[in-house]
Amino acid sequence: MRQIQENVEEGKSLCLKGIDVAKKINDLELQSIFLYHLSDFLILERKLQEYIDVSEESLALSNKLNEKSSYHYNNIIHLIDAYIFKGGYEKRVKNLLKELYENENTKIFSYHLFAKFISKLKKDSPSKKEILNKFKVKNTLELVTKFKLLGKDLIPNEYFRLLDESANALHAQGYFKEAMSYKTEGVFLTRSIYSKDLSETLSNYKTAQALKVKEKEIAFQNEKITLYGLISLLSIVFLLISLLVLRKIRKQSKELTEKNILINKSLKEKELLVGEMHHRVKNNFQIVSSLLELQSKNIEDEKALELAEEGKNRVKSMALIHQKLYQNKSGLVDFDEYIKLLVKELSSLYKSDNKIKTEIISNNMEFDVDTAIPLGLIINEIITNSYKYAFHENKESLLSISINKQDNDNFKLVIQDNGPGISSDFDIKKAKSLGLRLINRLVKQLHGTLSLSNENGARFEILFKDLHARQLID
Repeated sequence: MRQIQENVEEGKSLCLKGIDVAKKINDLELQSIFLYHLSDFLILERKLQEYIDVSEESLALSNKLNEKSSYHYNNIIHLIDAYIFKGGYEKRVKNLLKELYENENTKIFSYHLFAKFISKLKKDSPSKKEILNKFKVKNTLELVTKFKLLGKDLIPNEYFRLLDESANALHAQGYFKEAMSYKTEGVFLTRSIYSKDLSETLSNYKTAQALKVKEKEIAFQNEKITLYGLISLLSIVFLLISLLVLRKIRKQSKELTEKNILINKSLKEKELLVGEMHHRVKNNFQIVSSLLELQSKNIEDEKALELAEEGKNRVKSMALIHQKLYQNKSGLVDFDEYIKLLVKELSSLYKSDNKIKTEIISNNMEFDVDTAIPLGLIINEIITNSYKYAFHENKESLLSISINKQDNDNFKLVIQDNGPGISSDFDIKKAKSLGLRLINRLVKQLHGTLSLSNENGARFEILFKDLHARQLID
């Protein structure tokens, strides 16, 4: 939070307190993490040497650990950038690049740094010759061509960075025509990611490169509040228009036939207004999703990127509800069709080699918007967890989703997979993850109960009430 606010003084103070606590309990990993965050504030102060010193101290601590965390490799990337920028540290840069390259999980992120390093070296530099020999190429042009091939599986934003640094390396080594070609390819890649309309809409939107997970959560909550405010405003406008139309009908019409004509006209206007409202809400959700997509461009931390993607999926889930309301004149959401579309969206996002067999039982289950939105978000969160943690290769993956009406006023939602399940001592009501906390809160909103069990996998069972039953309780 302090980094987002650029409150350097308080941010550094919190980091230093955290380091003191970590030292007292002799937790090397925690010391390394707080040093990593302290370096973020030093770079805001433009204290390059202190930034390097603190990053090196953090790296030295994490080297003592048996298992390296993501902070360790992010520290390496930051140090390589800093040393290349400062200049005169070729040996240190080569050692850091070697560690990054030799790790299979981070090798793909080393290519753009090799290209950046090459761009700062002289044409006859021994370090340059070492890099060319390492990748078995004769010159810089062959090197970046090989990087381009090796980095083809990078996400678009990382691939753009590889193209950009390759163009800089080519330019520095005298390959001007080829450098222009790489720059052009990067431009076309950027255009393919962001549509022209979205680019114009967001032309004045300032994005920060060092935003963390908390900013994403805050941005998501603020946008959601704005959207619900818009829905409320549209509802009030719709109510006022309806009242004015009814008043006008009563004043102007004395005959039953004329009243029926005016009432029918008013109903059509209501349907049009409601449909337009849902259509606009759906479009606003899509804008929020696009904003999250744009912001995630500059996020390097994998955990932050994952949370940003989850936030985008939640927005899409709500947008899908309003799309169905817009398409259905009854004002209700057909959940059999909704769940199928949601599963299709998530399966395309979490692509895997194993085939997932999905069984959906929700015949004639239709809900109003006040029930559909929280219920849709619950289903989205649970299915996302299954795709992330339950399904693995070399095993037939199964996912079962059912909604049915009970004898009383309750409905029952059951979602089950055949994954490894959840630890028997796990208390879902005390869960700390955003997704599970969101599920607990939404179940309460539906006046429901949630139970979790292991039956050849994780089984979520939720009893909830529709809007009519909830209103009777209230």
